[in-house]
Amino acid sequence: MCENVLVASNDPEFPDPDETIWCIDCPAVNIDTGGQNQQTGAVWVEGVPGASEEHIISVPLPHPISGASVSAYLEDTKELYVAAAVSAAVVGSLRGTNTKPCNYNQTNQVCAPTGIYNFKTGNIIDFTFGMLDTQVFLFYYMILGSG
Repeated sequence: MCENVLVASNDPEFPDPDETIWCIDCPAVNIDTGGQNQQTGAVWVEGVPGASEEHIISVPLPHPISGASVSAYLEDTKELYVAAAVSAAVVGSLRGTNTKPCNYNQTNQVCAPTGIYNFKTGNIIDFTFGMLDTQVFLFYYMILGSG
């Protein structure tokens, strides 16, 4: 899977992070901590019959990840394409803070990175999105560090 990633700039005249695309092997349908400076995963998500609702996928970090970008998206289980959350867009929030390491990008229908973060062991990222009772998705996320 490929995602947008923000990388610290080495150019003092342009200190804003550089945006690039990194591709890694698509994770299995579970949490995969990958290497020491990344965490990726896929979660099967089904709507609850009779109720449209907001879903929360909580991702605890078992190790620190420095210089990290966070991305996520929903993939339809019947067709291989990115699906839009219907009642609430995909947003990632660092639990216990107001920090949103990824926010919904309407054009690409993904949770795109908002900055570069240094996560600590035990941090939890809560991804929220809305879905209908009849929907079934695979939810993919990437937390990739640069260190």
